Formats: sequence, structure tokens, C-alpha cells
Amino acid sequence: MSLAGMVPAGARILRPVSRSGPIPDVAVVVGAFSRRQFLRDAVRSALVQARDGLTLEVVAVVNFRDAVLERELADWGVRVRFDPRPGLERWIDAARSTRAPLVAFLDDDDLFDARRLSRAVEAFRSHPDVGFYRNRVYLVTPGGRVDTDWTRWGRLYRDSSLDRTGPQHLTRAEVRERLPQLLEIHGSFNSSTMVLRRAILDRPGFDALRGGRQFDLALFVEAVLSGQSLYLDSERLTGYRQHPQSATRDPRWIRTVARAGTVRRLVAQARKSGYGDLADWLAREQRRLERSPGIDAVLRALAGAPARRRLPLILGRYLVYLLRHPRLIRPDADTLYPVHRILQATARPGLRRPRRAARSASVRPGVIRVRPTAGLGAGVGSGGSPQSLQRP
Repeated sequence: MSLAGMVPAGARILRPVSRSGPIPDVAVVVGAFSRRQFLRDAVRSALVQARDGLTLEVVAVVNFRDAVLERELADWGVRVRFDPRPGLERWIDAARSTRAPLVAFLDDDDLFDARRLSRAVEAFRSHPDVGFYRNRVYLVTPGGRVDTDWTRWGRLYRDSSLDRTGPQHLTRAEVRERLPQLLEIHGSFNSSTMVLRRAILDRPGFDALRGGRQFDLALFVEAVLSGQSLYLDSERLTGYRQHPQSATRDPRWIRTVARAGTVRRLVAQARKSGYGDLADWLAREQRRLERSPGIDAVLRALAGAPARRRLPLILGRYLVYLLRHPRLIRPDADTLYPVHRILQATARPGLRRPRRAARSASVRPGVIRVRPTAGLGAGVGSGGSPQSLQRP
């Protein structure tokens, strides 16, 4: 399935409502930071949502100037907001500049399925107590095709229990009761999968996070702390694009995020609100984030099956990394795992870690189905999203 099938260049663009007109159903905040090559596709995937009576307000918040692009977006009815700040407040301030009661977010390199927002709006209308909506993702390869091999999806696929349960409407009491499971199974993955009621975005907790990063995590935590219900959709309605310019695994980006202290401030908010289990989970996530640049470097080096004589060098670099960050030295599996892998490679050079074979009883061939999608041609998503056949 190609990207052209998901967001065709000739897709019918429906203009959002004007700022002086009636209150729209949904505001979409599209963010682009030092990157513009995917922005048109992202905006187009948002604009094609305006059908079947759904009214939109679309704002693109960017940190660069591009007169041609700005004119093109303006012709589509999109408001462009220049904001050079790297912190999450650029997203929050852009969201607060809109008028709709529901706010959706979209990274410049992600895509909305054609029915994504109409499905989200229906969830909010059917469940007035819901404050936070989240759908699942599908992967788009660097070549612009939908990746249908779930074995490569990693953490993105940890919400596979939704294949069995279907959509989950969790009341405040259920969120509180099932929070540990919710955190580990459903996570908080991507802001482009989330739609929130404006009341959550107006919470003062976001103002305490100014200068921070990890916007997606902040959205999820603030939604939990708001006490409103959560809706977890089982459909894959957001395309998550894999490409070389992605900063998600860049060690420099990870170090910047860790230094921003967003998680530490979220931990404090969670403890103050009486969510000790959430605070503990966030603290573990922060430690994992801080360790990941050193650990990932070791795992990447070992993935190349290096010669045995290079293993002491890899080990030495990792130990130097730990000495430079002594607070990360902890007697836990995350810190010791790279050392274990290096020693394992030393004892058995050239031996790669075998992949765990999928059991035929739990996974059937053809794990993804792609069907035509209304509004985007032969696309993916609700009524056409990749639907996992994996049995959790």
C-alpha cells in the first residue's frame, strides 16, 4: 500500500470554518519544527476530515519561514502560526488559540486516516464523560508504503490486547484501578493519536511544564490527572512515518529531552494528586530515557556483529559513558544489559541473539488486512485500517 493511495495529491480539500464563524467541531494543531517536506501531506490528511458535516479549524505551528508554503496553506484556509520555541508550550499555546471544544494534534510527518476525526467526535458525543481519546497507529516506511510486518513494530504493537477487547471506555474509577496495566499495555505513544477536550488543555499543569518536551507523555498524564474518562480506540487511524530525519532515536535529541526535566515535573504533579503508581512509572521511564543513549550505542554496535577485538573498545566506551553519568549506575537490568551482551559476544563471537519464533497457535499468517478507505482512495484506516489478527 503506497502513501499516494493514502493521501492522493488530488484529494478534495474542504476549507475549515473561518475564525469569525460558528464554533467548529474540532481544532487540529499541526506542528512542524525545522522540517517542512512532509507538512503538505499532513495538512491535507487533516483537511479531508471535513466531510459528513464535520467542521474543522486547522492551525499549523512552524518555526521556519516559507512564503510559498504559507500562501498555499492560507489558500486552503489553514492559519499559520510562527513560533520558534522548541518546548511543548508552542503546542499548548497554539491549541489555546483555537475555539473548538475538541483539539487534535498532528506531527508534520504523521498522517490522519480519512475517518479518524469523525470517529473520535462520535466517541466524545456518545460518552460525554470522556476527556481523552486515543486511537492506534500503523507504520509508513521511508519509501511511503504501509508496513504490514508487525514483528518490526516493537513497542508500537504493545496495545495488541485491543484486538481482543475492541474499543475501551474507561471511567475515572476504572482508570485508577487499571492504571498500572494501562501504562504498560497501552502506553502514551504518539500525540498524533490523541484528541482532548479543551478543559484538559486549560489545566494549569501544562503551564508548569513550559520549556519541557515529551508533549505526548504530558498530554496523557494531564488527561489521567484530570479525572475524566479515557477512550482507547482499537482502530489504526494514524499513520506513523518512519524516515531518516526522525529525531525519536537520535541520542542528541534524547539527551535534550532528558535534560528538559518534563518527566520529573510530571512525577511531582502525579504524587501531589495522589497517583503514586503513575509517579513511580514515570520515574522509571525517565531513568530508561536517560540511559538509552549509552545503551542504544552498544546495541547498535553489537548488531553489526563486530570482530572480537573490537568488543573491549565497545565495553570501554560504555563504561566511560556510565562514569560520566554516575547517577545512572544502578543495579538493574537496563544498566547491566549492555555489559551482559558484550560478555556474551566475547564468549561466543559472531553468535547473534536468535529471534523468538512466533507460535502458529497464537499468530496467523497475513497479520494485517488493508481495505479501501472512504475519502482517500485505496487507503488505510477505519473502514480500511490495518487490522491485526494477532491473538494477545
